[in-house]
Order: sequence, then C-alpha cells, then structure tokens
Amino acid sequence: MDGLGDHAAELYTVLTGGSEATGDTEVRVDPDRLERRERDLLLATACAVLDRDSTDDNAQLAARLLLRGISRPVFTAAACAHLFARLADHTVTGGVRVAAGAMLRCPDFAVTDELRASAAALVERALVNGGWHAQDATLAVAGVAGPDSERMVVDRIRADIADSPLRLAELEVLRAANPVQRALVADEPERYEMGRVWERLPDAPHRLAAVPGYEAWARETLTAACARLTAIHARRLPYLADQAFSATDCDTLRRAARLGLELDQPWAGELLAELLPRVAVAPTVARTMPSQAACIQLALTVEAHPTPESVAAVHETYRVVRHSGVKKKLDRLVRRAERALANRPETAIRLPDLGVAPDGTARVQAGVHYAALTVEEDIDLTWRNAQDEPYVGVPAQVRRDFPAALTAANALRTKLRAQLRVLSRVLEDTYTFPTGYRYDRWRDNLATHPVGHSISDRLIWEYATGPDTWTSFLPTDGLPEPDPGTEVRLWHPVRATAEGRAYWRDRVLDGKIRQPFRQAFREQYAPPETGRGTAMFTGYVLRLEQALGLAVREGWTTEYDSLTRTFGDVRVTLPLGARLRPGATGWATAGDLALDRQLQDLHPLPVSEILRAVDLLISVSGYARNDTTLDFARWPELRRLSALPLTDMSRLRHDTLTRVLSPHIEAGRVTLSDHHVHVGNHAVHVATGRVTRDGEQVDVPVLQTRGTTPMPYLPYEERLLEHVLRMVELLLVGARQVEA
Repeated sequence: MDGLGDHAAELYTVLTGGSEATGDTEVRVDPDRLERRERDLLLATACAVLDRDSTDDNAQLAARLLLRGISRPVFTAAACAHLFARLADHTVTGGVRVAAGAMLRCPDFAVTDELRASAAALVERALVNGGWHAQDATLAVAGVAGPDSERMVVDRIRADIADSPLRLAELEVLRAANPVQRALVADEPERYEMGRVWERLPDAPHRLAAVPGYEAWARETLTAACARLTAIHARRLPYLADQAFSATDCDTLRRAARLGLELDQPWAGELLAELLPRVAVAPTVARTMPSQAACIQLALTVEAHPTPESVAAVHETYRVVRHSGVKKKLDRLVRRAERALANRPETAIRLPDLGVAPDGTARVQAGVHYAALTVEEDIDLTWRNAQDEPYVGVPAQVRRDFPAALTAANALRTKLRAQLRVLSRVLEDTYTFPTGYRYDRWRDNLATHPVGHSISDRLIWEYATGPDTWTSFLPTDGLPEPDPGTEVRLWHPVRATAEGRAYWRDRVLDGKIRQPFRQAFREQYAPPETGRGTAMFTGYVLRLEQALGLAVREGWTTEYDSLTRTFGDVRVTLPLGARLRPGATGWATAGDLALDRQLQDLHPLPVSEILRAVDLLISVSGYARNDTTLDFARWPELRRLSALPLTDMSRLRHDTLTRVLSPHIEAGRVTLSDHHVHVGNHAVHVATGRVTRDGEQVDVPVLQTRGTTPMPYLPYEERLLEHVLRMVELLLVGARQVEA
C-alpha cells in the first residue's frame, strides 16, 4: 500500500497474504518503528486476519505478534471503519466480537453510513451462522446497523434464551443501552481467541456499573438465584440433580457475580456466601447437587476476582459439598483464589470478625455450658460450665442435648483457622510485588482487628519516615503513631541492612516468636547475571510427578515443555525439556530460568521471591544434577534413579552423608539435619547444594577440576551428592583457615 514505511509495508504484505515466504521464515514485528497512522491500519488488518476461517501461517503469526506488541490498542474512527469493512468483506466466524471490541477501543467512535452498512453485513452473517454464541456482541453491532437489524437480533436472542428468566432480564437492560455500552458486556477476553491478545479494559467494571440499571440487575440476579435455591431446599420446588439452572442461567450468574466482585460491592460477598453452599448440596442425603455448572462457574469467578468474603464462601462450600469430583476442583480453586487475593492487598486485609469480640474471644452457648474460642497463634476451643470451669473434652450433656451448638462451635473454629491461613498466605504473597498499606487502614484491619492481630503481631513491619527511609517495628512492642496516610509494609531481609537483619533475628529468637511464615530468617536470592534470565537452576534433574504436583499447588501452569507463572507483572518460564502433560512421569532437566523483564530493571525483592519459588520446586522434586543437559551417557542412570521413591533417595543420601562426614560430625565441625549440612553458621542444602548463611545466599568458589578440592570416597556416582560434599569440604577448608 502506498504511503507506508518500509517496515509497515513489509508487515502489510505479510498480513494480506502477499508474501511468498514460507512458514519457516522468521517474521519480525517492531511496533516502535510504526507511525500512528500505520499502527491504525495494521491493527485493523491484523484483527481481520485473526478472525478468518483460514489463512497462511505467516499472516497469523504476524497478526499475533503485532497485537501482542500493542496489547492495548486505540483505534481512530477511520481505523475502526476500516476494520468493520474488512470484517464484512470475507467469511468470518466471529467478526461481530472483534468489531464490538474495536468499538470500545475507539474514543471518537461515530456511526456513519459506511459503518452502518458494514455492521448490517456482520449482523446478517452472525444470524445466518448456526449455533452462534456471540449474542451480546451481535446486539452491540446491531445497534450500529440500525432498528431493523436490532429487531431481528432481539427476536433471535429471545427465542434462544426463552428458558432463562435471568438472561431475559439482562436483555431488557441492554436494550435500553447504547451500542458501546452493550459492547462492554461482550468484551470478555477470556471467552474468545482475541482475548489472548487484547487486554481487558481496566475501567470496564466501572463503565458497566454506569450503564443504567446494570448493577441493580446483577444484584437482583444473584438474589433471585438465592431465592430459587431456598425454595428447592424447602421442597417448595422439585429437586432434580443439576437442573436448578440452565446453561444460559449459569453464564448469566457468572457475569452478575463478576461485576459485584470486581467492584468489591458488599452485596456480592453476602449473596455468594448464601448462594454457593446451597448450590453445592442436595436437599436430600444424595451426593448430587442442584447445579454443578453454576457452582464451578461461580467458584472460578471468585478465583479470578477474589474478596475475603467470597473466598470464605468457597471455603464453606468445600466443607459441605458431598460430590467428590467437585470437592477436588474446589480444593484447587480455593488455593488459587487465596493466592490471587495478594493482587488486591487493600481488599485482602478486610477481614470479617465472625462474631469475635475485640479481645479476641468468642462464645457459643449450649444450655449451662458454653464453648470459649480464643484467637491466638491457633484457635483455642475449650468447653466450660456455668462456673467457668474448663472441661477436658466436650461435656456429655452438650453432645446429647445441644448437637447444633457443638456443630456451630466447631464450624466457627474451622472458619477462623481458614481465615488466619488465608491472611498469612496473602501477606506472604505480597512479597512478589512491592505492596504498602495506609497506616490507618492497616491499624484498623490488622493490628487491632479481633482476628487479624493474631497474624500481624508476630510479623515485623516498617513505616515510611522519609524518602527511602523506613523504621521497622514489632506490633507487640507498641504501635507507632505516624500520620494516618503514612505507608506501612512488611519488613523483608533483602531491604534491610546486615545490622538490621541480625537485630530482628536475635529479637525473634530471644522472644521465641513463632512467625506465621518465614520472615526474619527468610532465604535471599541474588542472581549473578543481568538480562532476562539466570542459569542458577540449570542442570538439576527433577522427578516430574513431584514437580508437577507442587507446581499446580503453587500456581504454576504448563506450556508444552515449560512451567510458567506470573509474579505481579513479571512472567517467568522454567524450561524442563520434557513434554508436560497431565499424568506425566519420569524425569526432566531444568534449563535457564527466563523472565519477560530485565533483571536489572526489577527490584531485588521480587527477584529474590521469584528465585525462592523456583528453588522450592528444585528442592522438593530434584534428585540429581546433570552438568551437561545432553550427557546421553548418564541417561540410563538418571532413568534408574527416577524410578526410586524420593523418600528412599533422600534417606540414602542422608545415610551416605552421615557415613562420609562421620569424622567431622564426631569432631563437632559438622551437623546434619533433615535438609541441610551445617558447617558453623553456614548451611548446605542436600537437595540443591545451595550454600546459605542465616538465610542469605553465599557464593562459594568451586573449581570444576576433580581433585582440586579434597573429596572423600563416595560409594556410588552421583554428581548432586558430589556437589554437596564439595561445598561442605570448601566450607571446612575455610573454617580451618580462619582458625589458623
């Protein structure tokens, strides 16, 4: 096309199928070399390319690379009209979805005759296409096409959703909205292919709430669902397993819950606390449930947009559900939801008190007896009589005459324990990206909260006293009194001086403080490299069963031969060189850890936490070390070792170390624990060979030539064990030199 620069013209040729290059030719896309006019044209062309039924590989690749490089595109009115025209020119399966997304990303969107004609063509094609699933997008584009198209679309939608009163109510709200407002409902990136390229608009929830009647509809929808389940459990409506809600109803409930959770509305948590447990349990003793689909969809919504109240609702649902398959799914979902709460730090520390008094106690009355619950490091539950005398167990009268009170006391303890566990995990996960709180909110929601203080009192905090100046404190020593708006954050050894680390470690030891997670003695990691990766974990051989099991629990996902995870806004990839499919067994060798950001551009704290998470995988599932990942001669031995249980291998390694190091152990120079060999104040991890001193990484220079460092006799060949012993011997040599 005329008027384009060299790079833009090259991309346009590839996108329009004019390139004769083969699929093996590398396609390069550099958005920074494009002018605004060129970006508009190429964005429209790329969107149309991705929506075709079929196209060549080069065009598909170029389109994806371009849209990944411009993940938040902004269309001009001319570019939007161009996109509509291109979508209308060829056969597409979901052109209305792409068109609706472009409308939202066009600040000066305006309807013209040309645009109206293209929209009418898109709507007609969507109506003809059997089994269409883009109702909201089609309704949005129909608003551009004109009254006739809109009337046909509304009639079609009504016919398709006749069995869903919840969805019909939403349709009436959308009919009164303008086309761009309708497009907000259709813009669900996770629901279709374009979503993996376009990021969802950050202000989408607030714009949706501004649509007249939409937020009220969301609340009424969840309320109506609760009423229906109440009627089913009261036997006013017949119970049929998985028939309480249609598939359309379930999708509608998901959208209503998502809006409330994204806006963090109080009604969302309250209604989900009522809705989720009821939708997961049959009114009979059967293991079936009113709607498995609704239960899972709502739980997935909580995972994506968690609040403390909604996570507690999923916890309660997990406790009461009888369906074993759903129980397993909820277990995974609630763990991921707890971790996702760290992305909403101000929301995460908002804890319900669950009836606990300001002094951290709660009572459940049962006749003349009562259950006394005390929130401390754990939740203490003691039964007492009218004279306040404690019982060793549960009084017989309570078991016999007050089973409901006994159940309520145990359920309250379970909820409080879950609340403390969630809060502890959330606070620890905030280390992966710098998080601070307003002092007044932190004080009210944590430090003086009837439940939250149990966690915050045992953690070290620091508040800002000036630019890059922080003062650390322990709440049990007394709360400081800075300005209410002062920032407060968790203390971390990476951000502290050596003197500060030593002070707080001594303070924790002297005070015998049991911290909810490792803080004062937290491990620290600092990669020696710069750039987008590190070779710290390269060459470790992992047992796939343990590695994948732990990875799923910790929030990693599999992508063919790699594990990926997002820490804040940093995406991390750990290649394992093996096909990672469900149920994979055998072994794999870790490659260089890759990040999508430069290490030198990141704060040392998130870098340390990222490497700590990777080291956890290595420590738990590693059983050998391969200095050369293509050392084929060692494969039979690695395959033999991979068939042994890790507990047996660990026991064998521990026994070998005990025997080999026995002279040093007897002399008191070395001590051996379950996971470390200790030499003075140094520790060598027996699963990775990593050397630390009080949690801080220590670089020990190792000469690779055999015999350079005194090595004891090894009863069998294993490079990981050899590496551990080499570290121990080097530390012993250093200790002798210090003594000399």
